[in-house]
Amino acid sequence: MTSTSKAWDHSVDERIGHIAKGLHNNPKFSQKEVPGLQALLDDYINDDVDVDYVQFLRRLLQVFKDSKTDGAFSNILHKHTDDEQKRIKRFLVGDDPKKISDGFHMGPSLGCREELARLHEADCVIQVGAQGIKKLKQPFRALAVKERALLHNTLSKMENFIEGNKDELRGAGIVVYYKTEFQNWGLTVKNVPALTCVPKTSQEVQLIVKYAKAHNMGVRCSGFRHSWSPVFAENGYVLISLLGLHEVTKLPNITALPLPEPAANDLQTISM
Repeated sequence: MTSTSKAWDHSVDERIGHIAKGLHNNPKFSQKEVPGLQALLDDYINDDVDVDYVQFLRRLLQVFKDSKTDGAFSNILHKHTDDEQKRIKRFLVGDDPKKISDGFHMGPSLGCREELARLHEADCVIQVGAQGIKKLKQPFRALAVKERALLHNTLSKMENFIEGNKDELRGAGIVVYYKTEFQNWGLTVKNVPALTCVPKTSQEVQLIVKYAKAHNMGVRCSGFRHSWSPVFAENGYVLISLLGLHEVTKLPNITALPLPEPAANDLQTISM
């Protein structure tokens, strides 16, 4: 692989060999930053050495665990439950994966846990449907009197809007986050929309715009938060998020990869 060649012009083994060579040429980095990675990659590309999936994964995790500069392993480990942490540690020291998984009950994924945590970041989370407003998360009691009054005023406006537009609301309704922070993927912009709405149909988008227009509020529509520029609306507007908040804020993000996923809703399909 030359300095001007493209990575995708080479096989996976060739790319790994190139990385291994770079680690050989920089022993100080190899030993301090990624201890064990050089030996792992050497074994992987050596036809005379058998490195199965379990061994590869175990040794790769050990690289991050032993790194003197990278805290990724400990940071991720602490996000798991005590039981999960014990099982991961058993895996690292060589226990049989079948024994480690005995009695294990899969809980919510880390992504799901982070999504639930976002509910606690918003001052209030509601579901707006034909039956009215359902509070998925009650407002903080610690909210200042002025802020609670603003929230109460917003909920009153929504109730009046629902009353006049019941025929257009369908299904479970629209999830709305009250004053939850927006940040783009470039991590260069932060602002706080008054309402972050997560609709599932084009009709719900129309209703959100109708509500915003009735209350003289600007509207921004966002899919993936791909922009790296500071071109965003001001605080206090309405943000329409076409994907769930976890999918659009998680970095690194694998949503676009060809992996199994739930059926797309009306806003996640394009009809020609």
